[in-house]
Formats: sequence, C-alpha cells, structure tokens
Amino acid sequence: MVTCKKAEMYTMSVSMLFGMSPKVVFQCGACGNWSSGRGNTATVNRNGGLLIPCNCCGETNKIPCRLG
Repeated sequence: MVTCKKAEMYTMSVSMLFGMSPKVVFQCGACGNWSSGRGNTATVNRNGGLLIPCNCCGETNKIPCRLG
C-alpha cells in the first residue's frame, strides 16, 4: 500500500447514499499514472483514508481524508 501523490474529488455525491465515496481522481504513489475510482466510506476513519487500487499497476493507494 502506498499514499497517493495528488488527489481530487467532490465533497458530496449521490453514491454516498449507498456507502461509496464520490469518484476520486488520483496520481498513484507507485507508478505515477493518473487513475480514478470509488472507495468504501465505512472504513475511511479506521484506515485513515480511502483505499483505492490503481487501474494501471494494481497497487492499493491510500487517499488521506476523514469523514465527520
């Protein structure tokens, strides 16, 4: 698991009603390519952020954020 270099996302989305984050666009901390995805909001505060795999290399990236 690596920490992303940069990340962008909206603060709210309809997907949050279903337990998923808004779409996150991030730069992978391992390969440096830009990727996007959604993470589970139930584990954000416990993990210290969203855990989303990179679409290019498959490495799990931690997107630092907190809810509440």
